[in-house]
Amino acid sequence: KLFQGKNVNYDSLRLLDLLPERMTTADRVLESPLIAFIEESVLPYVESNYRVDSSERALGWTSAGGLFTLFAMYQNPDLFKRYIAISPGVTRKNNSLLKIDEEYSKKIKKLPVRLFLSAGGDEYQPFRDAIFNLQKQIEKNNYQGLSLCNFVIKGERHAGVCAEGYTRG
Repeated sequence: KLFQGKNVNYDSLRLLDLLPERMTTADRVLESPLIAFIEESVLPYVESNYRVDSSERALGWTSAGGLFTLFAMYQNPDLFKRYIAISPGVTRKNNSLLKIDEEYSKKIKKLPVRLFLSAGGDEYQPFRDAIFNLQKQIEKNNYQGLSLCNFVIKGERHAGVCAEGYTRG
């Protein structure tokens, strides 16, 4: 019912593809249909129709999309060279991304990407602290090949971080 009729819930629709908790089970992380679509359809189309350097791909998004960006990084780190996660919703489903990072670090010691991870300086403190906790955990894992840039966008709350986040990312 959320997806039919005159009162379509677009927020729920948007979250269907973006949230990793929709892609996990108790014992494993599932493949994301959106990541597969990007890899199999979007990238080939863009790279065959535009002058681009496929070795310099970047994926960037904010909020729930920032969470998806990080999830995509763990699913297929070689797909993009740069990952830009602006104010990612790390707190979703009991900080599921912290668990995904922990599991990844147990199995794989390298993460050859450039990661820009940011938060607004005036964001809701528990939301912002979750991002900082993820940053600390990623640093602690000391992934081979990872270039991590943590950035606080001073004076901005969640809705105001996009412009500076994308520019700096």
